[in-house]
Amino acid sequence: MKIIRSLALVGLLASLPFAASAATAVADTGFYLGTGVGSTNLNLSSTAFGDAGSKDEVGVKITGGFQFHPMFAAEVSYYYPGEFTERDGTDAVKVTANIFQGSLVGRFPIAQNFHAFGRVGFAYWDGRIEATSGGLSGSLDETGSDLNWGVGLGFDVTEHLSLRGEFEQTKIDTDLADVLPVTWRVRFFQLAALYRF
Repeated sequence: MKIIRSLALVGLLASLPFAASAATAVADTGFYLGTGVGSTNLNLSSTAFGDAGSKDEVGVKITGGFQFHPMFAAEVSYYYPGEFTERDGTDAVKVTANIFQGSLVGRFPIAQNFHAFGRVGFAYWDGRIEATSGGLSGSLDETGSDLNWGVGLGFDVTEHLSLRGEFEQTKIDTDLADVLPVTWRVRFFQLAALYRF
């Protein structure tokens, strides 16, 4: 979370010169691109065992969108949640994934230059688990699609530049190797910058 606090402070300081200016005129429609970085929390649970594991990593996201209405946009994104590794002596488990998202975003003005937004859509994920135990190692690949949603706040710095703070979650339900039922909750707290063309 230190990374998040540092990025939040940088974003706040960068926006101060603009805060006292008049409301920013943002285009009602058009294309935009953005990138974000933040903290990913991966929570693992399964009906096959009682314990659940949770771990934090740094994630990154690249987004492209089209604002087709002053209050609505369509977005596609690539999200890399980070590499999650657990070690116990010579035993180790590593989880990696690539997540591709498509969502509808609703934008709601709340104050001068500020807006709230929410998203709902689907995430296509491609995950890989690598394990080493007792001198033996193996890997397992899984793919699927699940619901993705998010909420956040945005600030229009200029006509073209906007900043975002967002929480989003993708809940992945899968049967590993058609045997072990597993639920992954991937939570992403991010700060992002968007450029509107």
